[in-house]
Amino acid sequence: MWPKPIWKKPAAQPDPFPTDSDFQAEVERLHQHWMNMRWRWLRLLWLAVVPLSLWHLRDEIALWRQYFTWTAVRYGLIYHPLAATGLILCASLTVSTLLWQSYTLLFGIPTDYRRRLSERVLEIRQRGPRHPLWRRVCQSFQAGSSATKPLAQHPPHDQPHPQRRKRAP
Repeated sequence: MWPKPIWKKPAAQPDPFPTDSDFQAEVERLHQHWMNMRWRWLRLLWLAVVPLSLWHLRDEIALWRQYFTWTAVRYGLIYHPLAATGLILCASLTVSTLLWQSYTLLFGIPTDYRRRLSERVLEIRQRGPRHPLWRRVCQSFQAGSSATKPLAQHPPHDQPHPQRRKRAP
């Protein structure tokens, strides 16, 4: 027999947020939007900060190419703290984003984070089209919207093409 845990789970409280599928889809879209924005910021950091950091370390890199040791890397980063900070910032934010996205893909969105996302979706719904994220998160994609319209179908080969109107000169 397994020993009983010494801690107790908190009593389940009723969820004050709507549980309909539309609301949950909006929460998922908001989460996806935040993840996309996080990746965009990381791309911007990698394109702006890493080249500057490497440029600052160019003399050290030339030395490392001639005779590489981990001690040389260590001292190069110690004596160039701004470049080291830029490289560490980019690498650590990338690793944290990868871990967070992997966690949410494998185990789902944690309840605390889902609650905060639900609160944000309710705020977006309350403001309506005036909110900048309303179009991405809350606007329903109906059959007539441009996002779900099929591409124009070409007529079959045995039927003639419709005649185009000529422009007036």
